[in-house]
Parts: sequence; C-alpha cells; structure tokens
Amino acid sequence: MAGTGNVAYIQKSGQMRRLAGWGWFFGDEGSASYIGRKALTMATRAVDGLVESRLPEEVESFFGKPLREVIERFTRRPNKRAIASFARIVDGLAERGDPASILIMNEVIEYLDSMLKRIKREVDRVAGTGGVFKSRLVRRKFPDLTVYESYQTVIGSVILLLENVTEEDRTQLLKQLDELRGKSRRGSKF
Repeated sequence: MAGTGNVAYIQKSGQMRRLAGWGWFFGDEGSASYIGRKALTMATRAVDGLVESRLPEEVESFFGKPLREVIERFTRRPNKRAIASFARIVDGLAERGDPASILIMNEVIEYLDSMLKRIKREVDRVAGTGGVFKSRLVRRKFPDLTVYESYQTVIGSVILLLENVTEEDRTQLLKQLDELRGKSRRGSKF
C-alpha cells in the first residue's frame, strides 16, 4: 500500500479495484515520496523561521548541497526516488522529537489510517507493503497489520493464481523462502 508511492487494491468477489495511486505530485500522501517532498517544504519553512526543525541541516547533509540548491535542483528536475529516499531521515528525526518531522509523520499515519479504515469497510483481510511500513512510528500505530516486503509481495500474487491455498499455506511458504534466503546469504546452495 505505501512505499515510494501509495496505492491500494481491494479484491472482493473476484473483482480488483484501485484506491488512491493518484501519483506523487497530486497524491501519495502516505508514501515515502510524500514524506520527502513535505520535508523539503518544511525545511524551507524552518529557514524562514516559520517552524522549528533540524530539517534544513539534515537536507543539506543528506543531499550534499545547500538547501537552496537542493530545492532549485528538484524544482527543475524532480526526482521522485531521490526525494523518497529522504523519508528515513524524516522518520528518525520524528522519533527523536523534531517538531516539523513529527507533524509530517503524524499526517502520514493519519492518511494511512483513513485508507485502512476505508478498505476494511469492504474486506476483512488487509496487508501492507512498502518501505513506509518499516517506520517504527507507523508500525506502532498499526501493530496488527500484516506487512510484506519485496519478494513476499510477489508470492502473494502467485498464490492468488492458485486454488485452495490458505493463509497458513502462504505463511509456511514465506517462512520456507525466508530460510532459503538466509542460507543463500551465508553461501549455501539451494
């Protein structure tokens, strides 16, 4: 549901419907690109003395250029992935009490909560995927949400093609794949 972008799908009675996913310029409120974009805006506000934040210094450190140059660069040539990559810094700042970063992360959490409530009006089982769900702040808000990472999401799609596969079967398959991944990282062969 939320990673660099933000889109949700509802599958009900064999039909798939899309929710959100309006793109990073007009939407994606629960995504890393939104967090990064909003952080750049808040950094400019902090420089102007409108909010209190360490964001200006962190932007300069992360991107290796003065804030004004970072803003000018992304204004001329927006780079969604580069902007989204700053989300982890914002999340860490929020955890350490940075006021502007807390505002951003609270807004993201509020949006994700509204999305999840909307989805749950139609279906019982909901899962998330994407980097934003790695945030400890987000995980604390949604402790019972099942979150899948990278290849686990693909496995979900494969399972949809199979018949009579239970949630327990899927969980067992993911556990086996995690074990295989661990072995391959240690140099073992499949």
